[in-house]
Amino acid sequence: MATIYAAALVSLLGWRLWRFTIWPLFHPEEPRELPYWIPCTKHFNYTKEPFSVTLLGQTLYIVTDARDAAEIYKDSKSFSRDVLVHQLYSKVGISRAAIKRLFRADPQAPYNLRNAKALDPTDEMMAIYHQHLSPGLALDSFLDRDVIPRLQAALQDCEETTASLRHVCSQAFIKGFVASYYGGIIFDIEPEFVKWYLQWEELSWKLIYGLPGFLSKDMLTAKGKLVDAFLKYFSLPPEQRGHSNFWTDSVERSLRDVDLSNEDVARVFTMQTWGFLGNAHKVAFWLVAHLVKDRSLLNSINMEVAPATRGGRRLDHRYLADECPKLDALFDEVLRLTVTSPLVRGISSTSTIGGKKLQEGKQVLVVYRQLHFDGTVWGRSPQTLQSNRFLDDKALKSNLAYRPWGGGKTLCPGRFFARKAIFAFVACLLGHYEIHVDGAKPFPRADLTKPTPGSAAVADGDDILLHLSAKSEQ
Repeated sequence: MATIYAAALVSLLGWRLWRFTIWPLFHPEEPRELPYWIPCTKHFNYTKEPFSVTLLGQTLYIVTDARDAAEIYKDSKSFSRDVLVHQLYSKVGISRAAIKRLFRADPQAPYNLRNAKALDPTDEMMAIYHQHLSPGLALDSFLDRDVIPRLQAALQDCEETTASLRHVCSQAFIKGFVASYYGGIIFDIEPEFVKWYLQWEELSWKLIYGLPGFLSKDMLTAKGKLVDAFLKYFSLPPEQRGHSNFWTDSVERSLRDVDLSNEDVARVFTMQTWGFLGNAHKVAFWLVAHLVKDRSLLNSINMEVAPATRGGRRLDHRYLADECPKLDALFDEVLRLTVTSPLVRGISSTSTIGGKKLQEGKQVLVVYRQLHFDGTVWGRSPQTLQSNRFLDDKALKSNLAYRPWGGGKTLCPGRFFARKAIFAFVACLLGHYEIHVDGAKPFPRADLTKPTPGSAAVADGDDILLHLSAKSEQ
C-alpha cells in the first residue's frame, strides 16, 4: 500500500513539475496556466499578464489588463463574437437552417439592396439598433412618444405608501420597454410577461452553462413562455398588433427577407428582448438605492433634476442629459461598481496579446470587473462608491479601464437610450414623491454567484422598501 501511495505522489509531483514549471520554460510565448495540485481545481492569484485556465478540458484565456483588452477590441477578425452567438442561438432552439441564414450575407436580400455593403441579418440588426438609438430626432421621438410616458405611468401606479424598489424598477423598465417596442397587446397575449422574463433572466445561466433539461425545468418553462408569447405576436398581421416601432418592424422585415419561420423569428426576438431589457432595471435599482441611502446625495440630485419636471410640463430629457453633471457622474460610478458580465470572444486565428500567443480555436475572456476595480486607476478604495469620482477626474470616462458598455465594433448601441431612460425615471421618481427609507437596514448585496448580462442582479431576499408620499403640484 505504501508503494502505491509513493508512486501516486511521485506521479503527481512529476505532472505538476512538468505542466507548470518545465513546459512553460520551453514555451514562454504562451500564457502561463494558473498552477493547481488537483487536476480539476484552480488557485487564483491576481496578475495583469494574460493567463489561462482549463475548465472541463477546455482552455480559456483570461485578460485583465486594459491595454490588452483594447487590442482585442481592435481586432474583431481574430476575436469574434460570431461563434458564441452561434452557440447561444442554437441553445435557445433556433433551427440550424435559420442560423446559417442569420450569418450569411446575401447581396440579393431585399434589405441589402439599400446597403453599400452586404450584411448578414445579425449585422443588419446591429445597424438598425444604431439607426434607432443613436442621439438625434429618432431617439428623442421614441423617448417622448413611447418610453417616458410609460415610465411615468408605472410610477404613478405606485399607490401604496410603501413600495419595493425592485418591483418598481422591474415594472417600470421591463413593462415600459416591452410595451414601447411591441405595444400593449403583448401583455394581452401573455399577462405575466414580466414575471416570466424575470424568471428567465435569473435562470438563464443554466442555458449558458448547458445544464441538462432535468436540472433546468424552471428556466425552460420561462423561456418557453416568452417564445410562445412572441410566436403568437409575430403570427399576427402587423395591422392587428395596434403598435408600430421602427426597430421592431425593421428587424422583422430583415428576418422575413431571409425566410425565417415564425418560430425562429420568435426565438430571435426573445434573445434580442433579453439584450435590451437585461440592464436598465438593475442599473436603475442600484442608482436609486445609493440615492435613498444617502440623504445628502439625494437632496443634491433632487435639486439638480428638478427643472426637468417643474411646472407640470413634459419631462425634459434633454435637460437631464446636458445639464445634470452630478447625476451623470453618479450613473457612471454605479456602472463601474455593478457591471459584472465579462467580454467573451472566440479566437479565429492565433494572435499575440500582451506578449502572449492566444491559440486559434480557443476562447478569451476580458474581466471588466477586474478593470473597474484596478487600484492603479481608481485609487485606494475602488470598491467604494464615490459619487463625484467622475466629476473630479473627467478623463476617467474615456480611460481604457472603464468598459461598462464594451468597446470596438460591438460597443453597446443602446447606451444613449439607457442613460436617458434611467435619468428620466430618476427625475420622475424624485419629482413625484417624497422618499424615505429605513436607514438601519443594510445596503442590498449584489449577487455575484451567477452570470448575468450587464449589471449585477440583486441578491435573493435583498431589497429597499421606499416610503412614498406624493408631492404637492408645483
